[in-house]
This record gives sequence, C-alpha cells and structure tokens, in this order.
Amino acid sequence: MTDIDRIEHRLAAVERVVVDDEQTFDDIAHLAALSDAVERLEKRLENHERRIAEIDGATQSVEGFVNNVERVNENVEQQANVALATVDRLEKRVDELSAHLENDHRKSNRTFATETGTSDTPAPLKESHGADSEADSSERGNENCYEPGLGREAAVEQAVDEIFETATDPRASGTTNDDAVVEPATPATKPKPEADQYAVDTQLAGDAGVTETDDQDDTKPTEESHDSNVFKRVLSKLS
Repeated sequence: MTDIDRIEHRLAAVERVVVDDEQTFDDIAHLAALSDAVERLEKRLENHERRIAEIDGATQSVEGFVNNVERVNENVEQQANVALATVDRLEKRVDELSAHLENDHRKSNRTFATETGTSDTPAPLKESHGADSEADSSERGNENCYEPGLGREAAVEQAVDEIFETATDPRASGTTNDDAVVEPATPATKPKPEADQYAVDTQLAGDAGVTETDDQDDTKPTEESHDSNVFKRVLSKLS
C-alpha cells in the first residue's frame, strides 16, 4: 500500500468521525450554510422578542392608565350622584322655607290689620300737668344732649329755674334773699312750672304792668329788693 492510499484511508476515517458515519462531506457543507441561516434567524427572533417585551410593557402602561381613568370616572359619577342628591335636598328645603315665609307673611299681614284696626281708637290723653311738665323737661334735656346749639340756652334756663326755686320757696326761713344759697330743688320741694315761668316772664320779659304795680306799691320794699336781687342773680348766671 502506497502512502497515498494510507492518507485516503485516514481522511475517510476522519470523515466518518466527523459525520458519524452518516453524512458525506458535501452534506457537511450544506449543514454549515444552514447553521448560518439559523443563527440569523435566532438574532431576528431575539429582536422580535425584545420588541414584544417593549410592546407588552407599553400595553400594561396603557391598561394602568385606563384603570385610573375608570376609577376617576367612578369618583366623578359618585360626586355627581352626591351633588344631585344635595340639589334635591336643597330644593326641598327651599320649598319648605318658601312655604314658611308665605305663612309668616300671611300672619304678619293679619297682625298688622288687627293692630291697624285697634289703633284707629284714640288713646286716652293724660290729664296730669305735672307729668307733661316732666316729659317736656326730659325732652329738653335730651335735645340739649344731642343738639350742641341749645346747650347754653338749656344751662341758662336751668340756672334761672334754680334761682327762682330758691327765691320763691316760702319754706326757706332763717336766711334773707341776699344770703340765700342757691341749691337744686328736689322733686318734693320743686315749685310748679307755672310759677317759675311767671317769675321768669316777669323779670326777663319786663312786664310793664307788674313793674308799675311794684313801683306804686310803697308798702312792699322787701319784695322789690327780693326781685332786684333775683334779677342780679339771673344776670350773673347769664354772664
């Protein structure tokens, strides 16, 4: 056996080992080409799998967003139901209040009509002159408190009243008209308003008839001096 024959036998043995005694050398070349195609397909499959995974993640995100929207819609629906119930309750309350106001209006109209009917009868007037005088004095006091322009006039009138109350009091004994102390008269000792007004009119208005009577009456020097003293006190109060 030549060397070439031995090399051929060895190559055949190697081929049998490589192809497991079932494939020829040409088949091995074809299988190598197929393996390249399989590798390309595997890479493409991996790319497709990666894209599928990305699409799956995006789909899950969209599903989560849809679920959130559904929950928001449910909350909005619940709030809308609550708002409708509140509106219904408020409408009922408004109807009740309207009916109540109408009833009150009717009652007030009836009461006003009744009071108007009873007020047509005139109330009895007070006959007490002292009560009227006190009411007039209280009204003058209120007017003096709230009207600044009448404050000095009220003070003058009060001073004149005090002087004539003290001067014309018949119960004042032990002192003369010149030495008498002017004190505010209490309600028990206060003379009638008619006497005060008459004395003021006599001294301030200068009643001619009263003056002539006082001049002609020479038997009353005490009364004349008393009047002059009162007049001086009025002038001092006014100044």
